[in-house]
Parts: sequence; structure tokens; C-alpha cells
Amino acid sequence: MESHIIQFRPNVPSEISGIQWLSMASPDTSVFVPFYTDINNTPEQYKIGTNKYDTNSAYWTYKETKTLADPYYNEYVKKYIRPVQRSTNHQLSIRLKADDQLARSTNDSEQLQQMLTRANQENANIAQNEFQKLNDLLIEVSTTKTPIVQNTDL
Repeated sequence: MESHIIQFRPNVPSEISGIQWLSMASPDTSVFVPFYTDINNTPEQYKIGTNKYDTNSAYWTYKETKTLADPYYNEYVKKYIRPVQRSTNHQLSIRLKADDQLARSTNDSEQLQQMLTRANQENANIAQNEFQKLNDLLIEVSTTKTPIVQNTDL
């Protein structure tokens, strides 16, 4: 369902040292998104939790990636998923450094909490958007692997 890593970073102020790295569905075909812990709201797509497929849900986006990859696992993971994971991780790492820097310049605790909450939402959006684009590609590639069968009985 999900995997998470809790990190307490010694090289930043204590108010921003706690990061929860969260991966929804299968970590193998998902991405760990960094979330600050001192926040006042959860990213919208992480609030959607039902057993019915929902394109707005973070869980279902990453579950879709896993489902699409399974039939062609070795090919899809190497050729499509790992590159998206690497580029998304790179984007999120750059953002985390920039957000840390911005947080260091904020002295008001309420303003800091709002900034961290906004950063979490933006990180969630970036990751989910990248994986939605990946899922679109996986669907297109998968359809080329499905043989077209003509019904001659019609």
C-alpha cells in the first residue's frame, strides 16, 4: 500500500529537520516524495483513500504504474520507470534544497508552517504529474504490444 522513511536531518534547523519520504503503492515502481512534518494540511491527492480507482488519488496514480508495468516488468522498469524515478527524484531534491533555504529565512512559525504545507503540495503535484505522464506513455506502449485480432465471423 505504501512505504515511508522518516529522516531527521542534522544539517538544518530543527523546525524543518523532519522529512517523511512517502511512496504510495509499490516503492519499486513509485517514487519517494519528501514531505515536511510540521504542516497544517495534507496534500489533496493524499486525502483520497478509497478502494475505487480515482485519477486524482496519489495512491491510484502509482498503483496504475505498477499495474501497467507488471506484464512487461523487466522492459518497462528499465526503459521507462527508472528514468522517470531518477528525473523526479532530481527535481524533488532540488526543490527540497530550495525550500530549506526559503524556510531558513522565515522567522514566523505560522508563516513557516504554511510555507512547508505549500511545499508539500507542490512536491506531491510534481511527482504525481510525472507519473501520470508516465502512465499515459505506458498505456500507449502497451497497446502496441497487444495483437489486433479480427473477427471474421461478422
